[in-house]
Amino acid sequence: MDIVVGVHGAGLTWAAFMPTHGGLVEVFGGNRPKSNRHYHNIASLADLHYREISLGAMDPIQWNRDT
Repeated sequence: MDIVVGVHGAGLTWAAFMPTHGGLVEVFGGNRPKSNRHYHNIASLADLHYREISLGAMDPIQWNRDT
């Protein structure tokens, strides 16, 4: 079985050319609207299994200039 795992972005469009019954895992960082289903829809049309992973809201990096 072929599986593509990637961060939400244009590169996941390549999933449309995967063999049927493959898998697509989409990784999200931060908050996103529930209407953002682009790659879920592509996976559905291409007969792929789809899962998403959300890392939730992330705090910006705080740099300590003293170290």
